[in-house]
Order: sequence, then C-alpha cells, then structure tokens
Amino acid sequence: MTRSASSAQGHNRMNAFIKNDRHGFTLIEVVVYSAILAGFFLFGITFTSRIIDYGDRLEKQRELAENQRFLEQKLQWALSSIQTLSSPPLGTSSTTLSVTKLGYASNPVSFNRATATGMVRISILGGAPVPLLNRFATATSLTFDNLNLNGQYAIRVRGALQNNVATSSIDMLVYYK
Repeated sequence: MTRSASSAQGHNRMNAFIKNDRHGFTLIEVVVYSAILAGFFLFGITFTSRIIDYGDRLEKQRELAENQRFLEQKLQWALSSIQTLSSPPLGTSSTTLSVTKLGYASNPVSFNRATATGMVRISILGGAPVPLLNRFATATSLTFDNLNLNGQYAIRVRGALQNNVATSSIDMLVYYK
C-alpha cells in the first residue's frame, strides 16, 4: 500500500467518524433545549392562567357594580313622590323601608334585607318579596334612616354589597316631602 493510499484511507476513516458525530444532539444539548422549552411552556401556561383569572375578577367586579346601580335605581324610584312613609318612623333607623307612593296603584312598596341570604328584596302590594340582587352580590348590611334636616325630610340609605373579589358601599340621601 502506498503512502498516499494509506493517507487517503485514514482521511476517509476520519471523515466517517466526523460525519457520524454530526448525526444528532449530545445529551447535554437535549437537556438544555428541553429545559428551555419547558420554561417557555411554563411561562405560557402561567400567563394564560393569570389572564383568565384577571378576566374573571373584572367580570365579578362589573357584576357587583351593576347590582349596586340597579338597587340604587329601585330605591330612587321608590323614594320619588312619596305620599306616606310607614317605616322607619321619623327620627329612627330600620332595616325595612315601607312607602306609599303618590299615584301608584300597587302600594305599599317595601324593601328589606334577608339576613340569612344577604338578598335585598322588594315587596309590592304586600306580595311575596322578590330579590333585587343576583347571585354575584350579597348585601352585608342595609339600613334606612328617616331624618329631619332643618325642616326638610330625608331618607338616608346605607349599606354594603360584596362578592368574593370586591366590596362596594351605598350611601344615598333622598329628600322627600
């Protein structure tokens, strides 16, 4: 065998060795790439979970605000054009409000808070009480104060609504004659 043939044969063996070495990843490369991919997946799952949780929190806060707005509108309606105020008596506070509206055929209109469920209820014409809040809000307190403010009569409504992510308060002062 000649030197050039021997050298060529050795060169071929070396090329074959180098080619075989380039067919895959080393164990360290596989571990590093797997760790990087796992990190991306973990970040993606965590980020997605937080977005979903944040959306749920915003929805519950919006629902609480809508419940409060609806309750305040119903109270404003009941306290507009009062003919007589049965409960609470002047100068006292009560957890029940009962009014007779001027020109309204279905009197009296009454509000109260069910202590066991935290629901604010309205009763018209002595009928069965109907809840004014939905399942996304409960009333932790609700009081009605019948006030005489320097000759002007007013009902002050104070209360608190809550759900598992937020709390809001009601503090209304409505004048009547």
